[in-house]
Amino acid sequence: MPVYLEALNEIENDPKYGPIVREEIEELMHDWLEVPYIMDGKLYVGFGRHIVPNIKTEEFLPVSYMKEILVELHENKNLLIKDATGYFIDSNIYTFENIYQNKCNDLKRKAIEIKISRPYILGNAVKKRKFLHQLMDKNCISELNAVNVLNLLLTNPMSLKTFQKNYIMEQDNASMWATWNEFDSNLDPFHFATTPFQANKVRVNLGLSRKFHKGTLLLLNYVIPSTLKLRYPTIADAGVFEYFSPADETYLHGLTKPWFKHFILDYWKVTDVKPRPETVHKNIRIGFIINVEEAN
Repeated sequence: MPVYLEALNEIENDPKYGPIVREEIEELMHDWLEVPYIMDGKLYVGFGRHIVPNIKTEEFLPVSYMKEILVELHENKNLLIKDATGYFIDSNIYTFENIYQNKCNDLKRKAIEIKISRPYILGNAVKKRKFLHQLMDKNCISELNAVNVLNLLLTNPMSLKTFQKNYIMEQDNASMWATWNEFDSNLDPFHFATTPFQANKVRVNLGLSRKFHKGTLLLLNYVIPSTLKLRYPTIADAGVFEYFSPADETYLHGLTKPWFKHFILDYWKVTDVKPRPETVHKNIRIGFIINVEEAN
């Protein structure tokens, strides 16, 4: 049984909520799925179009956390009220979806560990500019020092000094999304991203944000300590992000959600497209990186 239905059953049987709240949550999901609103004279559909199906098919988020999410959304159901024209109010939709994202932020990395043998080399793709800004911001260093660290990572990661190896890319409790080579995890996780159009192939296959479809990517190869757990990604890890699909209960690990084929073939000229292995884990320090490649 999907976690969503299990959570609804618990809500229905909970004296604090009961059958009425269950019905209201189901109606809320229906409304959010196709919620139309007008902004700047244009018709939009909210994030519910992809979030609601994901909520209903989630298999690995524990029931208690799914219940928390549904109850939180129910407590804010009045934000999804239509105006006199029959449309939802755009500012209310924005607030409602921010509430959902904030709740998800509290429930990251709550799933079980992936069911395959632990991959050896993991891969993470990040915009070069973002990587440098995170180094500067999270470690209070200058841009010059951040660039020097990146240059060492690009040429000889083993030459990093001890204090540089302890630099973080995000807050210690932040999550990282990772992929690996599904044929041999000792090899390049980005084996599919051949030139030309290397960065495009990474963006398309991993389902990176289309908002940042330009600029250089850094392809990070790294190993992690055995104490760091590799978990199934869930709706809470994804939040409002569009390119995510929950893993089926039969999957041995998560899978990426590539960009839509009609879009990528016409514009990006990328043909070798399929879901790639995916997991989430706690943020790592720079010293675990063994190789970095620039992709354009």
